[in-house]
Amino acid sequence: MSVVSNIGGFVFGALEQLVNSIAHRVVLPTDLISPVPVGDVLEPRSDARRAGADLVEDLVERLSGVHRNRDADELRDARPRLTEGDVVGQGPGTVTRVTFEADAPSANWGTTGRESGLVAVYVNGRYHSTVVVLHERDGSYVVNLGSLPAGRHHVDLRAATDLAPEANVGLRAGGLRGTTITGEAAQVEAHAPIFELRDTDPGRRHSVGRNDTPMLIVPAVTRHADGSKTIEYRVVFSNEDGGTKTTDLMDKYGRTADGEPMYRVTLDAQGAVTAATYQAPVHRWLPFEGAHAGTRPILRISTANNLTSARTGTPGAERWSEATTGIVGPGVSDFEVMRTNPWTWQVMAKELVREGKTALTQAARGANRIGDPRRYVYLDMLTDVAIAAIRVAGGLEVRLADGRTVLAKVGAKLGTGNRQVAIELPDGATAEAVRGVALIGIRAIVLDTSYAMRELPAAA
Repeated sequence: MSVVSNIGGFVFGALEQLVNSIAHRVVLPTDLISPVPVGDVLEPRSDARRAGADLVEDLVERLSGVHRNRDADELRDARPRLTEGDVVGQGPGTVTRVTFEADAPSANWGTTGRESGLVAVYVNGRYHSTVVVLHERDGSYVVNLGSLPAGRHHVDLRAATDLAPEANVGLRAGGLRGTTITGEAAQVEAHAPIFELRDTDPGRRHSVGRNDTPMLIVPAVTRHADGSKTIEYRVVFSNEDGGTKTTDLMDKYGRTADGEPMYRVTLDAQGAVTAATYQAPVHRWLPFEGAHAGTRPILRISTANNLTSARTGTPGAERWSEATTGIVGPGVSDFEVMRTNPWTWQVMAKELVREGKTALTQAARGANRIGDPRRYVYLDMLTDVAIAAIRVAGGLEVRLADGRTVLAKVGAKLGTGNRQVAIELPDGATAEAVRGVALIGIRAIVLDTSYAMRELPAAA
């Protein structure tokens, strides 16, 4: 009976992947300059179904001529070494992080073909993960190496020139150092997912080294009365190419950076896993039954709106394993997370402009374009009182440097979604001139001419 079941599962998985392979080549009609395919729509679950899906994926890629046969371990010697050093593992109950400084001076997230540099991290000669080096960041990167056995481990960083040859010109890294963390922080890192990055083939225009790049992984911890806890890992991506329209992202979520809860794990009072789920295609939360690296689940980013699959092991796939931002409460908004990491706003805005998702005039916008991202006020989570005040006033009251107050009109979706909203300034008002908004207790920011974030003083 099990043989029949396995054969049936294999065939069913093959059919599921055939649907996925079609979806990976179907581009939905949009008004974007560079629309993207949908990605996975089905999630093969059992080992037999995944085996069938793997076979179909391999066959389809070979027939289409885009088969990825890169091996990061085999490429190690061909990738120029940037820096190297030793870190010390402390064994069970601890997690080792490696910190380094890096910059790609020839990269610019707003310039096609030179968006980012890519640094491959190797531990004891084996590939571990890849860091997307953004010139817009502060230059400091921290990678989660997981729980390493006690003793010294060699880490070397290499330029992935095979993936981003133009942006890797002048790529530099140094100051490599390891740290060991313990306690709850180590527990959070020990269960943080490792992500296989989608479309990493250098011949494809939708590599995460070019768009929809993961920027932050944020763990929100909910503590329960019985001593157990649930950790939700949310990843903030620079953009979302599929799913919600750009205009709706601004109206409903107050940003176009995509904050997705990816994985949830519940630990009992002794730290044992009692439940684990992940967000699969079409926003289905499924029990996690995939592969682990130690205690860390491995997930593949499989859709155009940054959802995941537990079917991993794609040949040549790069992995992303940056350390978490630090523990936050379950109610902390994506706005607040990005506010404390100001560079994320600049990356978000540059990608919008580069991908043609903005237009200077209303007539040129169509159904999915917004205005210049520097002509918006971005608001944190709105309270019922704030929403009522905006509705009574007929819009958001914005105070300018010359003392005038102007009214920024608010769309019909006010109060929907997660109550964060971006409001476009009226004609004649510039973000440089904005000094505040008339919403007591609501954080607000604007972007300057270089897309850098500027926080507005709280209304009094």
